[in-house]
Amino acid sequence: MPLSRPSSNSIQPIVLLLTFLWAIYTFVWKEHLAPNLQEPKLEISSAIEKAGGTSSTLVRLSIKAKNTGTRPINLLADNWALSKLVRTKPGTETEFLNRLDSFLAEGNDNASIERSSVIRAGAILATGSLEWGLLKPGESSSFSKLIKLPKGTKEIYLSITIPFSPRIQSPSPEPETTSKLSLRWKYDRVDQLIKPFVCPSSQTEPRSANKTSPSCFGHHSKNFALWRKENHIYVASNHESFAVQ
Repeated sequence: MPLSRPSSNSIQPIVLLLTFLWAIYTFVWKEHLAPNLQEPKLEISSAIEKAGGTSSTLVRLSIKAKNTGTRPINLLADNWALSKLVRTKPGTETEFLNRLDSFLAEGNDNASIERSSVIRAGAILATGSLEWGLLKPGESSSFSKLIKLPKGTKEIYLSITIPFSPRIQSPSPEPETTSKLSLRWKYDRVDQLIKPFVCPSSQTEPRSANKTSPSCFGHHSKNFALWRKENHIYVASNHESFAVQ
């Protein structure tokens, strides 16, 4: 008995089903769901150039941030700080080997040590905020500023920290939750570092880096970590050293 060909009536539902599945994949999964499942990304680049004549102590600081991910991101209260780079005597060979052992044990890919000197960030020379706001996928923002350095400055260290979130921040209806907290920065006079805190939105800033308001929390606290988790906060940072020619 010869095989019968499928009728057009039986093929049509299959074609409609395949078309529907293709549309779901293209317009729902590929265009909306898949990009939202990817981790947001922010790329930071910076440069410092000598400005003015040979005797000038002016430098131009340039910072650029680009959203290299597939989702819009909201840039939160950020901080950049330009510090003097201090080199101290390296000490004995035994001291260097001890530092080398500690460095290798920590496994920090972003750090380095030198045999000929010990490097650390010294006094802060300038600091500020970029306040860029929303960046769409592929979009970038740039910042440029002239900074006057103290005479005799030979090396400087630039630190940039930009917290961001793929979710647009909005006040929580419950003031007691950590979602109501806002990011702030404060100078720690003991460590000589600028550190992040979270405080209630109605409070302008913590009273000091070492004696905060009872309702403010430092970046090592459990509540700070909870605030980051609840608000899907990511952090992009850049640390570079420059020689002042």
